[in-house]
Amino acid sequence: MRARVWSCVALLLAAAACAPEAPDAEARDQGRTYTAWLQDREFEKLWERFSPEMKRTFASSADLAAFAGEAMADLNGEAGAPDETVTRADTLMVYTRRAALANSGNQVVVQWTLTRAGEVTGFVVRPALALSPG
Repeated sequence: MRARVWSCVALLLAAAACAPEAPDAEARDQGRTYTAWLQDREFEKLWERFSPEMKRTFASSADLAAFAGEAMADLNGEAGAPDETVTRADTLMVYTRRAALANSGNQVVVQWTLTRAGEVTGFVVRPALALSPG
């Protein structure tokens, strides 16, 4: 009997090891990709991943470029490793990236709201709020 229990445990562990990548890891990878496209001004690729609602806000990749291109001019690359988190909000995944800027040392937050299929339903680029000393 005991051998049967251990066989079942081993089978469950093997199945878990072979499971597809978790949605959080997928959202992290997508967030990294979309952030790189934003930083590299690859607005066409990014716009293609927008949800229909986002495409109503930005009717074309040129509209997105006009909006985001100006903001990205001030963001001259990252210094050091970013702080990344993925949270779930109902059926959406929210990827948040906080990084120091190479040209100033100031921090910026980039946030992507994604469907489970990786479609962009929202994004934010803003200065990181300074944490007040405890």
